[in-house]
Amino acid sequence: MPSTFVVVEGLCPNLLLGNDFLSKNHAFINYKDHSVSFYDGLLLSPLHAFNSISNCATIKQTACISAYSEAIIPVQLPQTYRSEEVILEPLPFSPATVLVGSSLSSVHNGTAYLKLLNFKHHPVTWKKNTKIAKILLPHNVSSISEYKEPENKIETNSEKNP
Repeated sequence: MPSTFVVVEGLCPNLLLGNDFLSKNHAFINYKDHSVSFYDGLLLSPLHAFNSISNCATIKQTACISAYSEAIIPVQLPQTYRSEEVILEPLPFSPATVLVGSSLSSVHNGTAYLKLLNFKHHPVTWKKNTKIAKILLPHNVSSISEYKEPENKIETNSEKNP
């Protein structure tokens, strides 16, 4: 499939294919198995590679999270992310042995922090270098609103005495 591409350094994901390329090369996109095929299945490729090591946060050191508890763990970012802040989100299509909290995190020396919740009745261990979250840059998000504690709190379970 000869084609001309524009090379952009530090692009995540590594390759973007436009509609003109997909149409010209008879692409069939299968959302059920997250793949794209060309020329009646002659060439088959993952639809997107958001789980690649180049755009995922990985566990910085082996971590064991106790049953029914949460932990904030350090994660390592790829060297291509030189931002001061990143948004970390759960990986799509990942088996959920723990819940990953989406967060806006500060980055120091390639390390950010991520909150995990173990909802299982047994401890869960995550090994060093395991992919745990996808990375977004804050400027790619249309809006982020700061959470503000409501001023008027509603009291519950309170009874008035006559």
